[in-house]
Amino acid sequence: MDTVKKMRKSVSALLITAVLSGIVMFSLAPTVLVVNASPQEVVVITPHWSGIQALAEEDFAAWYKAKTGDDVVITFDYKDTAASLALIREAGGDPVKVKWDVWWGGGLDAFKLAKGEGLLAPFHLPGDSEWEDINANVPDSFAGLPLKDKEDFTWWGAALSGFGIVYNKGYLESYDLPTPNDWTDLADPVYKGHVIACPPSKSGSNLMIIQILLQYYGWEEGWALVTKMGANIAEYTEKSHHVGPYIGKGEYGIAPIIDQYGFGQASVYPEDVVFFYPPSDSAEKDTVINPDSVAIVKGKGDANPVALEFMKWCLGKDGQKMLFKDPINRLSVRPDVYAEAPTGYFNPFETEMTLFTYNDTLGTLRFDIVKDLFDMLLIAPKDDLVGAWAAYGAAEDFITKQKAAGYSVPDAEAELAEAYAAFMSLPIAGSEVEAISATYPDRREEYKAEWLDLAVQRYSNAFALSKEALDTARTETASLIESLQAMATSNLYFGLAGGLIIGLVIGAAAAYTLTGRRQA
Repeated sequence: MDTVKKMRKSVSALLITAVLSGIVMFSLAPTVLVVNASPQEVVVITPHWSGIQALAEEDFAAWYKAKTGDDVVITFDYKDTAASLALIREAGGDPVKVKWDVWWGGGLDAFKLAKGEGLLAPFHLPGDSEWEDINANVPDSFAGLPLKDKEDFTWWGAALSGFGIVYNKGYLESYDLPTPNDWTDLADPVYKGHVIACPPSKSGSNLMIIQILLQYYGWEEGWALVTKMGANIAEYTEKSHHVGPYIGKGEYGIAPIIDQYGFGQASVYPEDVVFFYPPSDSAEKDTVINPDSVAIVKGKGDANPVALEFMKWCLGKDGQKMLFKDPINRLSVRPDVYAEAPTGYFNPFETEMTLFTYNDTLGTLRFDIVKDLFDMLLIAPKDDLVGAWAAYGAAEDFITKQKAAGYSVPDAEAELAEAYAAFMSLPIAGSEVEAISATYPDRREEYKAEWLDLAVQRYSNAFALSKEALDTARTETASLIESLQAMATSNLYFGLAGGLIIGLVIGAAAAYTLTGRRQA
C-alpha cells in the first residue's frame, strides 16, 4: 500500500514537473512566429488627402506582399506641410518623441529646412540594386531645381508639382467675366468675390505660389499683386484639396492651385474646367515645376526597415506609376515611367515650355516669414483690407471718369497716390528678411503681432486717404463745373450784348442807306 502511494506521489510529481517545465519552456520559447504573424507597420505624416492615401495604402500593401510575403499596415497622420514641419521640429529627432517613420509630401523649401535642422535620416543604400535604380532614374535636377539631396540623400523628390490657375468656363460666362490669362488677372477687381484659395499657412502648394509671385515680380510688386488678389478672394479653405471641387462644381469661378488638383477637376469636368500654367498664351511661363518630396524621419524611421521599403516603393517604378491614376493625376519625378503613362499625359521632361528659374535657397530662407506675413497682412485683417481696397477703387473710378470727361483733378490724384502708397506699405523690406531670419523662430509671435498692428493701421490710412481723394475730386470737379457755368453765362451775356450792338449798327446803316436814297 505504501509502495502504491509512493508511486502515485512520484507520478504526480513528475506530471507537475512536466507541466511546470512546459510552462517555463513555452515562456522562454522564441517569439518569431508571433511576430511574423503580425503585419509590419510604417507611420507616415503627410499633407496628401484621403484619395491619395487610399491608393497608396492599397498599392504599397500589394507591392510589399509580393516582395516579402508579409502584410504591412500604413498609418497615415494627415497634416498640412506647415504643421508637418512644425511637429517634426517639435519632436527634434528624439526617438521618444518622434511618432513617424516617413514624411511624404510637401515642397522643397520645407524639406530643406528640416534637413538643415538635422531632422531627416538618409535614404542611401549604395550597392542595393533597387536603390541604385532609383538613384539612376531620379534626375539630379529639373528646370534649375534639385530633385534630390545629392549631399546626404535625406530628402528625395517623389513627384513633380506645377502651379497655375484653374477656372470654370460656365461660371465665368454666367457672370460675364473675362477668361484669365496670367497671375495678374487674379488681382483684377472684376473678379472680386469670385476667387477662392487656401492660405499658405495651411498649404505648402499655395505657399509655393506666393513664393513664386514674390520672386518673379519682386518683393514690393509681388506683395502688391498678392494684396490685390487678397481683396478679391471670397473664401479661404482649410485644406488645399478643397479648392478644386469648388471650381469644378461651379461654386466659385477661379483659383490659384497646384496642378494635380487643377488637372483632377479638368478630368472630372472636361467641358467646364480648365487648368493652365500662366500665362496661357505663351510657352514662356512665369511659374515653376518643383519636387514634392519624401524623406525618412530621424528618430524613428531610421530604425524601421519598413520605412526603407516605403521609400523604395515610392521612388521605384510601381510607386511612380501610381501617380498617373485617378484621382491623383500627378507628375512622376522619373522620366522613364512616362512610357507607361495614359495617352496624352503631360510629360514635363519633354515639354517645350520654359519655366521661371526659382531660387530655392531664397525660398527656404523666406519660408516661415512669408507664410506669417500673408496671415497677418491679408487674412487676419481681411475685412479692413477689402474695405480699404473698395474705397480706393471707388475713388480711382471716379477720378478716371472725370479725367476722361476732360476735367483736371491734380489734388485728388495726389491724394489717391498717397492712398495707394499707404495700402501697399510693407512692414518689412525684402532686404531685411535675411537679417531677421536667424532670430525669427525666437521672436516669431512678437513679429506677427507687430505686423498685424501695422496692417490694420495701413488699411485704416488707405481708407481715409481714399475717401479724401474722392471728396477732393468731387470738390475739384464741382469747382470746375461752376467755373465753366460762370464762363458760359458770361459768354452768353457777351453774345447777347454783342448781338444787340451789331443789330444797332446794321439798323443804323440800313437807315442811312434808305435816307440817302430818298434824298436822291
